[in-house]
Amino acid sequence: MSMRALSTISLIVLMSCTSTEERLVADGVVPLTGPEVSALVSGNTLSTKGDGWTHDTFIDASGRLTGRAVWNGGSETADGVWEVTEDGLYCRDWENDWAGGGYGCSRVYPAGDGGHWFIYANGSRGEVTEIYVTVSEGNTQSL
Repeated sequence: MSMRALSTISLIVLMSCTSTEERLVADGVVPLTGPEVSALVSGNTLSTKGDGWTHDTFIDASGRLTGRAVWNGGSETADGVWEVTEDGLYCRDWENDWAGGGYGCSRVYPAGDGGHWFIYANGSRGEVTEIYVTVSEGNTQSL
């Protein structure tokens, strides 16, 4: 195998091991500040989707949040609280077992296409360490 082929394979393996956050930072993208995160989420609906499921959360300016998960064959709603820390982390604590059932925080990065990456930083996270989120103005899902 040629040195060029080995270099190409090494680059592909390295890229597959790189997290979304590492790629964002390498591209010069910085996380939002606390005031930017608050302005982004407060009074708005955060939405994400995967293979066979969707999740929407209304982030009330009062510090409360309401979410609804819908998947093939079912749905569930939950309430909780949210805040933005001094160092700009978006933190939430669901009143059920979502996201590991405890207080957890994420850094928020602009994705460059209107969406945002929420990257786990600390606390309870459940199974997800990073998630792509779209934000809609207001309570678009009547949560």
